[in-house]
Amino acid sequence: MQKYEPHIHISAVDTDSTNGEEYVEVYVERTDIPNPYKIEELVNIDATDYTGTKNLSNRVNIQLYDLNYKKIGVYPIAVSVMDDDGNLALSTFVIHVVQPETSNSTSKISQLLSNISSAKVISQILSWSITIMVIGFIFYFFYSMFF
Repeated sequence: MQKYEPHIHISAVDTDSTNGEEYVEVYVERTDIPNPYKIEELVNIDATDYTGTKNLSNRVNIQLYDLNYKKIGVYPIAVSVMDDDGNLALSTFVIHVVQPETSNSTSKISQLLSNISSAKVISQILSWSITIMVIGFIFYFFYSMFF
């Protein structure tokens, strides 16, 4: 039996495109309000089977892990989907929590962004991707035992 991986497409809501890249970054302001943003207000996530004909968007699993809107930082978000055959697709995007705008906000955001290490972000994304893969394999193992 040949396996085909489903497809996940992520785009930022405010641009409705990934600018030709698969890497999506979203910027939000730091806040003390509990759960101030809904993921679907920040990104569009579409998932289909390998043929692109069956919509799997209702099966998308989003792992927010350590996302903290109260703390300025970079947070990789893992996205996964499994099709009817147990094939798993993984993707990621990044949420940047930045200082709320003030009169000096442009310089503060620029300073924050210049201090962010791309290697650290990539390392975190890879770490979460591996975790999602392991969870997916465990899910697939149990799925195949009962179905």
